[in-house]
Amino acid sequence: MDDVPSEFQKPLKLSDLHHGMSLLQGVRIDCYNSMLRDGDGFLGDRANKGAFQERIREWRAIFGRASEDPLSALPTEGPIPKSELDVLLLTGNFKERAVIHSAIDDFAGAFVSVVQSFLELKEWSGTERIVVGGGFIDSVIGKLAIGRAQAILFSRGPAPDLRIISNHPDEAGLVGAAYMLPAEMLKEFNAFLAIDIGGTNVRCGIVKYKLYKDGSVEKTKARSVNLWRHGDEDVSRNDIVARITLSLLELEKRAAKSRLRLAPFVCAGCPGLIGPDGSIRSGTQNLPGNWDGDEFHLGEALEAEVPQIAGNKTEVIIHNDAVIQGLSERPAMRDCRNWAVLTIGTGLGNAHFSNLQVEPPSA
Repeated sequence: MDDVPSEFQKPLKLSDLHHGMSLLQGVRIDCYNSMLRDGDGFLGDRANKGAFQERIREWRAIFGRASEDPLSALPTEGPIPKSELDVLLLTGNFKERAVIHSAIDDFAGAFVSVVQSFLELKEWSGTERIVVGGGFIDSVIGKLAIGRAQAILFSRGPAPDLRIISNHPDEAGLVGAAYMLPAEMLKEFNAFLAIDIGGTNVRCGIVKYKLYKDGSVEKTKARSVNLWRHGDEDVSRNDIVARITLSLLELEKRAAKSRLRLAPFVCAGCPGLIGPDGSIRSGTQNLPGNWDGDEFHLGEALEAEVPQIAGNKTEVIIHNDAVIQGLSERPAMRDCRNWAVLTIGTGLGNAHFSNLQVEPPSA
């Protein structure tokens, strides 16, 4: 950690804040949105929720060639909802369970291969823990896949500890923003608005928080979370911005009715590499429309549509969605030096963090 600037050890100030920042209070973002590839394409495509559905289809076909499709009661086109697979895994007959367990095992092996590729990166050297988030793990099948991946990793020797994210996936990408903001932005308020933009869903919500005396975040909670599955509709980038705008205006009214002291800033998590000016440099291939480049700035678009919050000028802060989801685990990671997050959704989000100080585990 000798290369950490001295500013890293000082309280984060409002003047330090910018989009996609890498130095936060007590934690450094070493890298994120790492687009690992081999001759077959992006490695992350082997361990996202689409990859699991592909394995279900493959095992259905294998059983079907020998006898009949054990999942014949389920659709053959499109993804099968996680909830339906969970029910079959717990209550189905032995062939139904066999298909799902086979898919879980295959997916776990692919996930391990991807994890090991990340661990070969210089920035991931010495990783002690990997938090696994994203919508896929909000299911029995997802949790079993990560448990199986952990077993495979341990069987091969020393390996990082895989942990399921502790916040609900619908909330983690919102509440994590509280650990990104300077104390002077938080101390006069007790809530702010947050956005989590993914390849399938957009979530907007009110993040309520409490602070320690030193200004650091003590507790966070997401309230009034609005979820929109844009992946089920034929929408454009402008449609998404318009829907977010309506949601923010509605949430501002809810906060006022609840007498929350709403801060005049919005934290937005979005796939891709975020430039200091708020432009998205790359990595939005799973979003509809063109989000990359200098011609579109999400922050500017939202500030134009929602110029004020609670009577004050709006400021939108943007960072990568996996970074923000990872930061939601910051309180549980204070006792280790190097940790990371992988989010399994439409894509495979990733980020790696280093703590400046390691605190002893709480009793």
